[in-house]
Amino acid sequence: MTGWSIVTPVKPLGQAKSRLRATLPAAVAYFSGPDPLGALEAPDETGDWHAEVALAMALDTVAAVLAADRVDRVVVVTDDPVAAAALGALGAVCVPDTPGSGLNAALRHGASVAALLSRTDRRGARGTATLGADLPALRTAELDVALRTVERLGVRSFVPDAAGTGTTLLAAPGRTPLNPAYGPGSALVHASDGAVDLASGGPEIATRRVGPSLRQDVDTAADLAAARALGLGPRTAALLASTPSVFPAGCAAC
Repeated sequence: MTGWSIVTPVKPLGQAKSRLRATLPAAVAYFSGPDPLGALEAPDETGDWHAEVALAMALDTVAAVLAADRVDRVVVVTDDPVAAAALGALGAVCVPDTPGSGLNAALRHGASVAALLSRTDRRGARGTATLGADLPALRTAELDVALRTVERLGVRSFVPDAAGTGTTLLAAPGRTPLNPAYGPGSALVHASDGAVDLASGGPEIATRRVGPSLRQDVDTAADLAAARALGLGPRTAALLASTPSVFPAGCAAC
């Protein structure tokens, strides 16, 4: 039986994760060891280490999503050629952000691409979901549980981030419109628009709780430390292991 299409946006790496850049120091040592996913060369001396972090997180996130039993396809919307090459090598379908009108327009574009591909090969027709590229601790099993819950409910649903204000997953089963409304306070906006909060624990969701790795996105150094406590994916873990200055001894966020 067919599975889900997942749409993941990736900003140009040099612009990605501005809040993380503000709270995470520039590493003095660049990753130069074995590449766990075999996607990229190490950056040169003029490279952007924060961009490497953003790419590592995206690679770990997309790799986990592609491994999910209930996922047929990942559509990545990005204008970054390095990210497109690396994520495409993992098996994602990468398309440019042709609307160029912000995050929600990019997600709608990705969903349209996913729908067009599904009409061609019938893969990904169970539903369409959006997932951020900043979930480096994501566990495949936790994503599968959430998607199964949406299938059972049969209605548009979402997973709030660890802070409870943002949205990490927005899922629309079948041909239900996705209607993404990302931005400040998106969890409340999605709930107000009728989407079911899968982390609410309400009586209509008699299932296991939403796994923490599905809620732990990374916007700040503290978020990255929380994700590390859950267990990072191989590329992000290797990158941070090679740069101990990121989490110095006594770091409050560690």
